[in-house]
Amino acid sequence: MDTILGAGSTCAHRVARPGGPGPRGTDVSALPYPARVSTPPSTLPPPGPLDPPTAPVGIQASLEDLGTPLSHVTFLVVDVETTGGAPGAHALTEIGAVKVRGGRVLEEFSTLVNPGAAIPAQITMLTGITNAMVAGAPAVSAAMEAFLTWADGAAHHDAAVPREETVLVAHNARFDLSHLRAAAQHSGQDWSAPRVLDTLALARRAWSRSDVPNHRLSTLASFVG
Repeated sequence: MDTILGAGSTCAHRVARPGGPGPRGTDVSALPYPARVSTPPSTLPPPGPLDPPTAPVGIQASLEDLGTPLSHVTFLVVDVETTGGAPGAHALTEIGAVKVRGGRVLEEFSTLVNPGAAIPAQITMLTGITNAMVAGAPAVSAAMEAFLTWADGAAHHDAAVPREETVLVAHNARFDLSHLRAAAQHSGQDWSAPRVLDTLALARRAWSRSDVPNHRLSTLASFVG
């Protein structure tokens, strides 16, 4: 479990942004071999006051649900930043991702994104991304095209690994996926996301509020790091 969260933290904070704050987290160990979690859904702790919303139905919450040895899975770990919470009404400002398999980071992807609108000051305080930083960045359509081309290669990095063994990983995956899908649709690009693993749901199964004060990625990265 800690290695899964480590990959998410690594993805979110690997690249220091020119002209902006440095990495906003700790690069802890990368994905692969698991502590399997089998807590029944009925025993999940309730969200804490600082927790993001839980993942939607359809995103599996247990590593066991993958049904595949983790050493055979390519994990596509994704983190995005945006101008606000609601997809469609707000746009991407950054996409970061890493491909991990068998404990190794295979490839990385990172780009700032010009959202086509001003970034609110309160969002800059949260993300560290300023209007000046994205002024010369690719537009949403170009950034999504580059990301989807890169992501599609996740299934083909090794011809011996079938496409269905690629799993997208995100912390509070509903947020990242909804913004990526909205950006793809807005850009007229077709994207069928692979299976999804939400590390927020995994964390809520693994650690109760007596273990950690909340299930934010930064809190968990410090806890397992």
